[in-house]
Amino acid sequence: MCSQCERYGLNLHGDDVAPAVSGGEGPYAFVDADSRVGTVDGKKSLTVPEAALQLLRSEPGWSNQFLVPATVTYAFRATAPASMPSDTGGFSQFNAAQILQAEKALQTFSASAEPLSKSLAASMAAGASHSDAIGQVSKTALSTSGVAVLAYQFFTGKTPTAAGMDYLVNPDGVNANNLNSAYYQSFNLENRYINFAVNLGKIGEGATKFLADYGGLSLFDATRKAYATIFGLTPTDDKVRALIDGRTDYFAAYGQDGPNGQGTKAAMVGWLMAEAGKADIGVYAKSAGAFFADQATKNVYGVDLIGVYAKPEYNLI
Repeated sequence: MCSQCERYGLNLHGDDVAPAVSGGEGPYAFVDADSRVGTVDGKKSLTVPEAALQLLRSEPGWSNQFLVPATVTYAFRATAPASMPSDTGGFSQFNAAQILQAEKALQTFSASAEPLSKSLAASMAAGASHSDAIGQVSKTALSTSGVAVLAYQFFTGKTPTAAGMDYLVNPDGVNANNLNSAYYQSFNLENRYINFAVNLGKIGEGATKFLADYGGLSLFDATRKAYATIFGLTPTDDKVRALIDGRTDYFAAYGQDGPNGQGTKAAMVGWLMAEAGKADIGVYAKSAGAFFADQATKNVYGVDLIGVYAKPEYNLI
């Protein structure tokens, strides 16, 4: 077949022949996504990772192979380079504090990127869609990084910085009560979110903002507002009653400031975030999934989770 016929899908010369299929047991050689041996006209049928690598032109990251770590050597410049990139100008040497934060960011990325990227790649190799794979990544992070990301987004308006994430989740870091510590292992998933939310929203970094946004509301009205924020859908009165009836004392036990106190309302928020994460529904959970998938290949910290990652279809319908 001539090149023009191939280009336009024609057979003007009557010389079209069926492609030669071979390898293994014929068509069965193309079934397994992780071990294909079939060929079509001499061209190998690629596995899912091989196809992805081909699309990326052998450049998935610092390493030129998937799931293979790379040793990266780096240094901090003391003098300006001979030429600067076209869109930049000026040079200043990092001070000691800036170097420390940069290294913490690198260490945090190194520690978190590998399990996230492995989870994403494994899910897709097993036949999952990209959206399903992102959901799996979100599930992997649900009880540790997910707690920090969702709570900080709600109570402060942004996800943790690189240094903040290192402090909150690094089991070998300076925070003895990090989310991977023995202290948090004693909590089930819901109570883990609640405990973290009360600490952040009642006495922590998010307390002032939470007081301004929710301080004047009853637990009933606060639940309605928080549900709409986390799930992307304003609940009916009956739905709000179903959410808090029988749980007010539970929330108050963590809040320690009465049924309409700031701590009690923060506990309610923590419980809603846990339920959203477990079911992987609503704008917070879906946006977090996209955020964690992004972290597998990028250094993403200190961003407005909703402003950057939310989509209309993430809202609960």
